[in-house]
Amino acid sequence: MSVGRERRQVEVACEYLALADADERAASMLMQAGVYRQACYFFLQSMEKRVRAKAFSIVDASRREIRDLHRDHSVDAAITFLLEVIRIDEHAKEQIKTQLHTYFSGDINFRHLHNNLRYPYFDAQGRAWLIDIGPQDCELLQTRLGFLKNFLVSLDRYR
Repeated sequence: MSVGRERRQVEVACEYLALADADERAASMLMQAGVYRQACYFFLQSMEKRVRAKAFSIVDASRREIRDLHRDHSVDAAITFLLEVIRIDEHAKEQIKTQLHTYFSGDINFRHLHNNLRYPYFDAQGRAWLIDIGPQDCELLQTRLGFLKNFLVSLDRYR
């Protein structure tokens, strides 16, 4: 017995966006239920998939060399992928990076958060650590997701 059923020849950008919307809904429901760690994880998943949806609306996902650019699954990696494929001059890319750092990522290391939400982690001395997550953390990520959604829409001005 298998789980699920394949749908072939889907529009990748549209599917990433639909998955991002579903992840955001799941995050909101988990947040309402007080399941903050998993809610934060799904907010991150929504961010990553939203950025990839934007990237795949610009480039052809059927090309292997394009798909190979986005093997790492984190928000940071997705943004790097988007900036690699977006067709704008380097000055505009630098402005985008600055805006994203200032208003979106800034003090959050999304690459570490992606794993540290899911698992205990170890420091250099071999001690195990776990991040405690509360409602304010969910609210922060939900707010950052809102910024990201608006920001991605505004990127269409550059196209």
